[in-house]
Amino acid sequence: MDSRRDSYYGGRDSYGRRDYNGGGYKSSRTNSSDSGNSISSRSSRDGYSPQDRGAPYHGRGRGRGGGRGGYGAPGGRSGADDSTTLSFPEAEPQLFTIPELEQLPPVPPKTTTNVRTNGYEIDVSKAKKVYQYDIKWTGESKKGKKFDMNKQTKDDVKLQLKQNALFSIFYKTIHQHKDFFRITEGDEQYVYDSGSMFFCQTKLLENEEVRTFDLEVEKFDQTAKDYYRSMTKGTAEIRLTREIRPDSLNGDLENDRPIIHFLELVFSQAQRQGGDYLSFGNRFFKIDSNEEIERTPLVLKEGITRSIRIIGEPSDKKLMVQMVPTKTTFFDSRSLERLVEHSINGRISDITNENKRKLASAAIKGLVLRTTHLERNNLFVAA
Repeated sequence: MDSRRDSYYGGRDSYGRRDYNGGGYKSSRTNSSDSGNSISSRSSRDGYSPQDRGAPYHGRGRGRGGGRGGYGAPGGRSGADDSTTLSFPEAEPQLFTIPELEQLPPVPPKTTTNVRTNGYEIDVSKAKKVYQYDIKWTGESKKGKKFDMNKQTKDDVKLQLKQNALFSIFYKTIHQHKDFFRITEGDEQYVYDSGSMFFCQTKLLENEEVRTFDLEVEKFDQTAKDYYRSMTKGTAEIRLTREIRPDSLNGDLENDRPIIHFLELVFSQAQRQGGDYLSFGNRFFKIDSNEEIERTPLVLKEGITRSIRIIGEPSDKKLMVQMVPTKTTFFDSRSLERLVEHSINGRISDITNENKRKLASAAIKGLVLRTTHLERNNLFVAA
């Protein structure tokens, strides 16, 4: 049994390779082929004295003390632990008082820097309660067909035109019925979402009560007339939805959602009403902002994303309005001819070529185009 172990656990050479020809280690510094008789090799790291080099190696250990790496004691076990553990004597903790910060002398700053914030706290502790109303817009065409004036559309251009039209119709309507809407001087208390909802601080209706107003189509602004061209009659149906107390945030989604929606409209009403911005939900872009992008039919428009957030612990909630500057690409108001020439990388006359015509069709597909040669120009979507 020992002889088998001797033959298996041979030596290693100076590069760490095993020598299976016999026990001990083969050295590269000597020309000895029998590492069991090579006692002059000092490059080995077997950890034994020279007189033991020819003896069989019975250890299985691979650790230098921990039983893992190098050449440790036989059996791979570490030597006796001669460390000693001492315990510290117990001592009472010493407390040091820190003076109040106001009593410390001021430390002058080495440098100063400007900090721009994009969030501001909203104090609603003294906010008045408001009432939410739903408003249903119904139009009637020349052929007597009724339609929803607030019909949803996924097209961005049509969405802007519809919002602008309804916005002008809403304010035209409340001023035409000042007695009911209780407008004496201004209409600042009214907040409209450019669709089917508005808020005000006055309770105009009782629960379940509905009020319908006829729209004076002939008195529409040109913006509304251009969008509702075939409309001859219209009505606005109003009903009370709920009462909202901005200071009643409690973490309940059903309670908090109308409050947040109302505040978002309050902080964006100026952009919706002024006509200087394109609005997409809570994102607004300046209409006159056009930063050209070279070699493309696109421009960059500056804008802002405004949102209301609730921060803090449930017991100490705070409202913040957050404003994040942003930029987004838009197609500029260039002519269709220029857009096609850019897309085919050639002249407009080149669309007679089949490949060029496919490129041009792909470039304008889905875009809203406006005619410029008619007395009453039309809008249409390229298919």
